[in-house]
Amino acid sequence: MRKKLSLAVMIAFLFSTTIFAQIPMSGWNAWPVFHSAFYAANSNNNATVAEAENTWGDQVLHGDFTASAPWFDLHYYYNTHPDLQKRFANSERPYVEALNHFLVYGINEGRKASPLFDIKKYVANYQDLQRAFGTDYKKAWIHYNQYGFREERFGGLFNMQCKAFPGRWMCFTNNRLVNIPGNQGRNGLWRILWVAGTGYFKIFNANNDRNMALTIDARRVPVIGVNTGNDLKTQWQIVTPLDDVNHVLIVNRGNANMYLGFDGTNIVVRENWYDNPSQFLWQINFN
Repeated sequence: MRKKLSLAVMIAFLFSTTIFAQIPMSGWNAWPVFHSAFYAANSNNNATVAEAENTWGDQVLHGDFTASAPWFDLHYYYNTHPDLQKRFANSERPYVEALNHFLVYGINEGRKASPLFDIKKYVANYQDLQRAFGTDYKKAWIHYNQYGFREERFGGLFNMQCKAFPGRWMCFTNNRLVNIPGNQGRNGLWRILWVAGTGYFKIFNANNDRNMALTIDARRVPVIGVNTGNDLKTQWQIVTPLDDVNHVLIVNRGNANMYLGFDGTNIVVRENWYDNPSQFLWQINFN
C-alpha cells in the first residue's frame, strides 16, 4: 500500500532542520523549498493552492516532478548531482533524503537547486552580500528569501542555448531577437525576476533596464518590449521537462500554450512545440 506523508508531517520534518528555525513562514510558504501559489500554478493537475498545500508532502515522498518554489526544484536537485543519486539509490524515499540533504548540507555548500537560480552567482552579483556573507551560502539564501526577491535582485546572468542548435545563443542585438553563434557579450546574457505570488517570471536582456522585458507583440512575434506591471504577455512560465533536467520549456502567460523556440531562422512562439521538441527546449547556463 502506498504510504502518504501529510504536509503537516513534512513541515514538522522541515522545521527539524536548522535553517527553518531562521526563516519566517507565511501560511504554508516554507522558503526556500515550498511556495504554495507557485507550486499550484506549476502543477500538472491544475491544483488549487489548498490542494497544493495538502499534496506536496505526498508528492515529495513519492518523487515530485514539479518545482515547488521559484528557486527550488527537487527533481532537478536530485538528478543533477550524481553523488546524491549514488548515495540514495537504494533508499525507499530518495527524494525525501535529497530534500533533507539540501536543507542540511546542500544549502551550506551553495549547490544549485534549480536551473533558474545560482546562490553563488547571487552573492557574486552584489558587493554588499559579499561583505555580509562571504561564502556563508545559508545566510545568503535566507537573505534572498526574506529581502532579495522583494528588492528584485537576481541570481546571476545566463545565456540561453536552443537544444536543436548547439553553439548558438539567443541574443538581443540591433533591436531584434536573434539566435546566433559566438560570444555576443551582454547582448547574449539574460536575467529573470519572479513575479511574486505567481508561477511566472519576467525575462530581461542584460543590456536593457527593467522597463524592457521579453514579450509577444500583436503579430505573436517574441520581442523585447515595454514592461508594464500587469501585462501578462511579459510573464513566462519556465518548466523543466520530466525527462530532461538540463533544459527548460518557456511558455507565455498571456498567450496560453505558446512556447518560445527557434525554427532555424527566427526566434518564434508556437503552440505545437511537440512536433519539433528540441527546437523549443532551452539550456540555461549561468556565467
